[in-house]
Amino acid sequence: MLSRSIAALIATLLLFGCATTQVNQNGHDGTEVTAGMTRTWPALRNDLIHALRADPHVSIQTLEDGSLYILLRSTDSFESGSSDPSATLRTILDHIGAVLEPHQDALSVHVVGHTDNIGSAEHNLALSDARATSVAEYLRRHGLEGAELSAEGKGLNEPLASNQNREGRAVNRRIELLVDYLPWEATDAEQSDLDGS
Repeated sequence: MLSRSIAALIATLLLFGCATTQVNQNGHDGTEVTAGMTRTWPALRNDLIHALRADPHVSIQTLEDGSLYILLRSTDSFESGSSDPSATLRTILDHIGAVLEPHQDALSVHVVGHTDNIGSAEHNLALSDARATSVAEYLRRHGLEGAELSAEGKGLNEPLASNQNREGRAVNRRIELLVDYLPWEATDAEQSDLDGS
């Protein structure tokens, strides 16, 4: 009877030790612990790519630093001069939010806004910043309140298409997302628990 109690105690201590090791490794080596399973950033990134590619308006690339570059390919993301996301863009953002939401605490999302060339460079820089901020706030309100979100406008400086025609200008009024894995940093209380103090 005593040997069973000792065996149970040892098993409990081993399980606790494994759980502590997983928490300690979360983020330090690009891992995420969800529902007792540890996943690496490359594996999570591949799952995100697969899920996001289900939307034909999304184009994804893995950048050299391992982060994800997501281009929202919708020619009607914004009306000219507006920072309000169109119904089409809101649908795309809803899909992206649903895919990223389960992992939001482990992700940073940087939203980059772009414009066409209608208006001054100053106006377009402010407009692109307003568009990026609008999209970041939409994502925050629709599932990514725990993610690290930031926004930046690039104005008319990085066109993908010619600004000489209506279709090209519509392509240039776009949003890009840069998604990366956040390194995990223990709070003082968590570090104290990990150190055994």
